[in-house]
Amino acid sequence: MRSRQNSDYWKEYNRLDRQLQKKADTTLERFEIDPQRRSLHFKQVPPYLYSIWINRKYRILGYAEETAEGERIVWYWVGPHDPYEKQIQKWNRSR
Repeated sequence: MRSRQNSDYWKEYNRLDRQLQKKADTTLERFEIDPQRRSLHFKQVPPYLYSIWINRKYRILGYAEETAEGERIVWYWVGPHDPYEKQIQKWNRSR
């Protein structure tokens, strides 16, 4: 499955320390190669979002979009687990 990061993702990414940025980069590279890789814990967060793990404490959130080449995930947020839960609630309220 293909994916991309939007400007919101990069704003959050730039707030991470260098080590977490590298882990986020590696996570997204692994996603591009094999989205079903167990260590990613890739899952749909009903009803509209998708999530992957950077590690036990950090997540990346995205949503699906249709393109001429098929569906892809747009990653829009990266950060710690507690704000991750709030991001999901915020997204679901806005839809």
